[in-house]
Amino acid sequence: MLDWSDLLTAENPADFLSGLGHALFPHVSELTLKNVEAGGSETIARWQEGAPSGTPPHQVEIGGGPRWRLSIRFVESAPQWILIERALLAIEAWRSASQGLAAERGRVEARTRELDLIQELGRGAAEARDLDALFRYAIDLLQNAEDIDVAVSAYSVGTRRTLLALESRAVEASTRSELLLQATRLLGWADADIPQPRVDQLRGFDAERDELREWQESSLVVLPVLRGERMAACLALLPSRPAEEGSLRLCFAVANQLSLHLDRILTVQEAEADRFRSVLESMPQAVAVLDGSLRLVQANPAAAELFSGFDWPLDETLEPALRELGMGESLDALRRGERDTDQREVQVEDDRTLALSVSRLVDDSAGEPGVVLVVSDMSQTRRMQMQLAHAEKMSSLGRMISGITHELNNPLTSIMGYAQLLRAQMPDGKVAERADMLESEARRCQKIVKNLLSFARRREVKHGTLSLNEVIESVVSLMRYQLRVDSIDVSADLFSDLPALRGDHHQLQQVLVNLLTNAQQAIRSQAESGTISVRTRLDHGRAILEVSDDGPGIPTGVRGKIFDPFFTTKPEGQGTGLGLSLVYGILRDHGGAIEALQDVPEGACFRVSLPLPVRTGRRAESRGQRLAPVEVPPASVLVVDDEEPIARMICESLSERGHKATYVPNAGAALDEARSRPFDLVIADLRMPGMSGAALFEILADRYPRLSGRLLLTTGDTSGDSADEVSERTGCAVLTKPFDVEALHQAVRERLLSES
Repeated sequence: MLDWSDLLTAENPADFLSGLGHALFPHVSELTLKNVEAGGSETIARWQEGAPSGTPPHQVEIGGGPRWRLSIRFVESAPQWILIERALLAIEAWRSASQGLAAERGRVEARTRELDLIQELGRGAAEARDLDALFRYAIDLLQNAEDIDVAVSAYSVGTRRTLLALESRAVEASTRSELLLQATRLLGWADADIPQPRVDQLRGFDAERDELREWQESSLVVLPVLRGERMAACLALLPSRPAEEGSLRLCFAVANQLSLHLDRILTVQEAEADRFRSVLESMPQAVAVLDGSLRLVQANPAAAELFSGFDWPLDETLEPALRELGMGESLDALRRGERDTDQREVQVEDDRTLALSVSRLVDDSAGEPGVVLVVSDMSQTRRMQMQLAHAEKMSSLGRMISGITHELNNPLTSIMGYAQLLRAQMPDGKVAERADMLESEARRCQKIVKNLLSFARRREVKHGTLSLNEVIESVVSLMRYQLRVDSIDVSADLFSDLPALRGDHHQLQQVLVNLLTNAQQAIRSQAESGTISVRTRLDHGRAILEVSDDGPGIPTGVRGKIFDPFFTTKPEGQGTGLGLSLVYGILRDHGGAIEALQDVPEGACFRVSLPLPVRTGRRAESRGQRLAPVEVPPASVLVVDDEEPIARMICESLSERGHKATYVPNAGAALDEARSRPFDLVIADLRMPGMSGAALFEILADRYPRLSGRLLLTTGDTSGDSADEVSERTGCAVLTKPFDVEALHQAVRERLLSES
């Protein structure tokens, strides 16, 4: 009996024929299987057992395709037909089974290849960050698997539409247009919405192939790419051969994968767009996205407010407005591709400074390139820079004034001292009058220097007891000359019984300087001369200061803004707009207030009110209080100063009072003198070449304890607090230049009477 199961599992004709022969042995000695399709005679397999038989072979045709012929040689001469029939049935069954297995194997291999491609697409698509990269990657994979001639992808993100054609061979323009139209029709795009297509080559592009001119519509595979229930994109494929079932299945599987990754990419982009929109709306700069015609596409609130303020059209092109601002050359360069961005500052009609920046929209490649416009209002920043520059200039000027006044204080000390000595020798006559004139002019210079230093010094705010009238007198004295040069007369009507106030002397000087300066500039803006009046009085327990002028006055429309920072009515470059705001801040810190009076007949009048201390039993004490004269015995005094005229004046003045004074020019010589003989008092300048006066005092106090309380420091450097610091550290007294003879003798008496 023939074992069919073993025969059907044979992998090839030879194995099958060998199994069939062994099953028919010993009745059959030889089997030969030939392929006689199309007149051929090709031996497929042959089996033989034992010695060749002399009987003639019997040949039989095998039905089905392809046509095979079986040749059987029996051991006996009489054929056994039953065996022939069984052999034929066995061959037909095996061939049918083999063909079925081959077809199934092919389907399995095709499915495996399809799954491998889908997995590869999934891995590559996961790395894609935009739809361009996603579709390019998918089409490249399909080209390798299915030999695609042309692939067209169409999709939109927001308002931006993309039409991309990828080709593996040359395609005629009209043929390409028809393929592109197929994709856009499926998406329902109107003709006006169709963008300029982008054409690129696939990686397997074959330049040797003929140009594609015609195609069968039945060969076109159009794949919708869905996002949820909505068609988000379209992929149209034109294979080089008609697509079979497996190819179609693969294409639709790719479309499903594209749908998944398209949704992922768009979800991320929408989240990023929301974040970008939030950032954009939070920006203080005006940011606007313009299309190729410079029409507004998107704008943040700052841009909408700015555009409306300038009456720029929101529904028309902004090109005329930008060209009027001087951005025409930049826009032309961006359109020609000569640059990607440009920026500049412009002045607009209301004295505002705008910083404009235009940049090419890098992801907009269809048609005219779009533009990103950024506008920043730099007015306040520029005013602040001007103020900082002005402050730095004033700081430099202050340092220069401090240096100059230090140099002036030394000769002024000599002039005042010698004038007093001269008058003491000749109390009457012309010489005495001239000496008085010298001293008077020197004191005038002293007052000017003192006032200059009060404005030049950098100092921390210190509230103390002061006289408002003295503050006013010092400022008016300082500014009177400049006002007189500008033909402006200033008068002061000061209340004589004004109580002392608590405040910072320097800051209140600044208040009055700003008010006088504003009045001066207001008068000179419209007239060649004018008058400023300064008055003080008491009103309900507060000190009142009024500064009025006969200038043009304050316009009603700006009265409410004059104390705002950076507000100014002066031309560009002539004012920072900080003067009155600083005045307002200083007075607020003092518990006071300032107002611009409205009902004045002409000009302007500013009224300042300051609170009085709770206890105001006495007026402000004079700063120059001196001790009552006390006689002291003659003393030996060492004078150390690198300015010889000052040193000699001090020595002569002390000698006339009976003291023995010795002059040396530096600290080294002073130490030598101190070693050679004792001294009752040492007077030295703070700043000297080599060793300073402070260092000298420390050495003398350490070596000679009796001198520790008898050291007198003189200084003309009042630009800082170094003299006060030295006095606190060493305990020595400080005599500030320029000083007169009486102040010198007062300080000497104090030191000689102090305990050692």
